[in-house]
Formats: sequence, C-alpha cells, structure tokens
Amino acid sequence: MQFHWWDYGVAGYVDAAVELARLKDKGKIAHIGATNFDVPHLREILNAGVPIISLQAQYSLLDQRPRNGMIDLCRRHDIALLCYGTVAGGFLSERWVARGEPGELSNRSLIKYKLIIDDFGGWTLFQHLLLTLERIAVKHRCDIATVAARAVLDRDRVAAVIIGRPILRTSALTRKSPVWNWTRAIPRPFNHCLRAAGGRRATYTSSSAIARAVTAGS
Repeated sequence: MQFHWWDYGVAGYVDAAVELARLKDKGKIAHIGATNFDVPHLREILNAGVPIISLQAQYSLLDQRPRNGMIDLCRRHDIALLCYGTVAGGFLSERWVARGEPGELSNRSLIKYKLIIDDFGGWTLFQHLLLTLERIAVKHRCDIATVAARAVLDRDRVAAVIIGRPILRTSALTRKSPVWNWTRAIPRPFNHCLRAAGGRRATYTSSSAIARAVTAGS
C-alpha cells in the first residue's frame, strides 16, 4: 500500500497513516509505503509509529532534493527509495543532445521536467550534462537513459527506479542492459522490493508493479 496526501493543509494524514498501520497489524496490508512526502511530514508519520518501508520520490541527476535530509531520514528508519523522474520524461536521452532549448511543450510530463532543468541551472548546463552522459554511454556501449538510471540506482537507499513504458520503447534500458550488472548485496528492506526481480535492483513501469513486487517479496 502506497500512501499519498495531496494537500498538507487538509488535516488527517497522520491519523490516516495510523489507520493503515492498524490494518497492517490485522493482516489486511502487507507493507506500507509513502509517496511524495517531504521530510517534516514523513517524520511526523514515523514518530506516530507507522512502519513505512518505502518512499516513492522524484530523484535524478537533475533533481537532487532527496539529498536534503530525506536520505538521512530514510537511512535512520530503514526506508527504501523508489525513484521516478530518473530520465526526466525522456530529456535525459540522445534525442536532446545538441538541440536548442524547446519553446512550447504540449506534453505535461515534458513541461514538468523542463522546469526541473531550469532549476538545475538552465539549458546550457543541461547540454553539458548530456554530453558527459553520452561519453559515458559510448564507453559502456549503452545509452544515456541507462547511464542516468544507473547513476540513481547507485545512490544510498535507492531500491528501484520507475520508468514509463514510452521511454522503455525508445531506450536500450532493458533487463539485459549493463545497468543490471550488480555484484554487491542489497540490505533489508530492499529485498522486499527485489525478490521478484531475482535479487537485483529493478526498473518498474508503474507504482502498481512495485506494489506487486513488494507483496510478492513479503
């Protein structure tokens, strides 16, 4: 069960999380995860005794916000990160290398991730990042999306990355990609998310796929 609360101005998120914990104690829920909570509000839920096993959060080479306290909190409470936005809706790909800054974007996902690029430092800096990723990708005989995903998978507390089907259709990022060549052991609670993936960190195409993997691994 992944728990999200859209508006913190609406009271009740801690009470709702406590109720989920009660249902877990009754065997109705295998595990409880959280989605897009920030550090103060996730800490409130943890302080209420709710056993959160994972947090779905945006994390990429362009968006480092989880490093501002969230990773430390997750480390203290043994919480795994399930990361989306890892390839920035396709911006972190060969398609955008050496291209001019786009004007109007009709795709809502691209509009969102273009704002992330602006916050990152702008289009020129983004192009420098793409060229660096391209050199690494050529060296390892893969593509930019694979390098970007692997970079996040290597981060502390990261158990999985979530990549949409449209990107998987155009990327070499598959289960046979070099991104999956893991050798180190994966600590608990990551194994709850990974047993269904054969003991390796994984790419999932939806939150429901992650939920199924977590349940299968329990």
